[in-house]
Amino acid sequence: MHRTASVCGGVAGLKWRHWRRAALGVACSVVSLAATAGRASGDEYVDRANALYADIRPEARSDTVMLGVLGAMTPPPAVVGTVEKAALLPATSESFAQAAAWVQEPTQRAVLAALEQVTRAADYRDAFAFGQPYGVDGVPRELIAKQLYTELGDPPTLAAAQTLYLDAIRRAGVLVHVEATRLASSGDPQAACDLLLRWTLFGRQVADRQFYREAVVGYDIMIRSLERIRDVLHADMFGERKVKPEWFRAVLKRPRQSTWPHGLMAEQHPFNLNRLKFPEADLIGAEQVVARVFTPQGAPDPANFAGTLAAIGSADRPLRLFAESARWRTAAASHAPQAGTSRMLDIAFTDIKTRWALGPFDKRNKVPLEYKRLDRSTYAVITMTMPDLSELLPLRELVRVEAGGTFQAMAIVAWLYEQKSMPTVITAVAPSFIETLPLDPLNPDSAISWKKPFYEYFRPGTRGRDTSASTENAVHEIRVILGETRFLSRVSSEDFIVYSVGSDGVKNWADNVQNTTQVVSNADYLIWPSTLTLHRRYLADTNQLP
Repeated sequence: MHRTASVCGGVAGLKWRHWRRAALGVACSVVSLAATAGRASGDEYVDRANALYADIRPEARSDTVMLGVLGAMTPPPAVVGTVEKAALLPATSESFAQAAAWVQEPTQRAVLAALEQVTRAADYRDAFAFGQPYGVDGVPRELIAKQLYTELGDPPTLAAAQTLYLDAIRRAGVLVHVEATRLASSGDPQAACDLLLRWTLFGRQVADRQFYREAVVGYDIMIRSLERIRDVLHADMFGERKVKPEWFRAVLKRPRQSTWPHGLMAEQHPFNLNRLKFPEADLIGAEQVVARVFTPQGAPDPANFAGTLAAIGSADRPLRLFAESARWRTAAASHAPQAGTSRMLDIAFTDIKTRWALGPFDKRNKVPLEYKRLDRSTYAVITMTMPDLSELLPLRELVRVEAGGTFQAMAIVAWLYEQKSMPTVITAVAPSFIETLPLDPLNPDSAISWKKPFYEYFRPGTRGRDTSASTENAVHEIRVILGETRFLSRVSSEDFIVYSVGSDGVKNWADNVQNTTQVVSNADYLIWPSTLTLHRRYLADTNQLP
């Protein structure tokens, strides 16, 4: 998901695109020939998907500002070839000079200028949104040549969509993280945080895209950027403390006199996560395929059932086309008829979308998803064309945990900078630096209106006691799990710890941390210090940084 690839362009890119569209056309051309009167054409479904962006004003489309400059970027150095590498590489590394030179090139500066332009608004009614339509219609030729669009094949097939522009966005993420490191190391951590906040807001725009795979990229941008903000602030706290308390107030409270454009906690701000849209293009794409691959009598159409599904399954691997065709010819014999397929598609999608409006602790969520109960042979068309959209639910919770935790940690740091000491309790920072303390989304008590489950906060040496107690020479050990990577980290008494109770909903004092929404016993979700900060420290201590 986080791999960064160069975007092909020019004649070579066009030849590749045309070859792939031709490959899809071989399998799908029979669809257009077999289309019967009274059945909707494929283009009508594409129109429905693109109509989901009809409320975006042309002058407020961030894609028209961003994609052109993204296409002009030069590839990043291999040492920062992914967002993970870019976020971890410290400015003290000998390899960083090459990355710093890359971000200073004019093509990369143009991307940063465009990012500032599309994230200025402080009200969602004035905000930019990413509104590029799907397919080639309405997309400038130069963006098509550089593969900065969504390829649908021929005939246009939403379920076979290739969201080619996403690689350029991932590469812009590399740029943002390297530039944040450069700014912070050159003495301007506040500018670094501003940049990361803007990238967070752009990720929020991408999260509202209507294909699942697009939304996932937007969520990932927000999660990583919010964590990186805490990482930059942690270095500042143990450095010269150059970020001003007024900046924290502007970010969290948006005072009336502030010209700073964010104030991320404001109800009307574009970042507001309660307005996240549930994607519907995958449903429309599945409906498009259902309309194509059955006969008027409702049985799988031998003329195009296998060809259409094979083209979708091999959209990004055209050489698999004929192997996929054989598989789908076999599947057609046991597939449900059209009426039953359409009914189950509607049931499965509605079940997931309904849960989007529920809280994470709603009893409905304990009922197995209709999508997961589908027989993959009987309803292969559904499982092939519509991904498991329920996977967006835990991703949204991760963004909420990261956002609330980041705001809480920022308020504590601001208090420290202004008061020259740690707050004794977490509630001390409100309302001076934050109007309302964020609640821990993973705490089961958050579902009970009269309870106020804030994030957990303590300083090493004060575990279970008032944080004003003596903490001299105290150390708190944290066992960190990051995928396959596991290590022990120590947090000194000069620092503090903020954490969510994590996926098991139990307060475990951050002895073990694993930042996930999948249920893990005896593990909390660490906010401060960030796992990114601790991971870089571990890599440095074990000589694993480049």
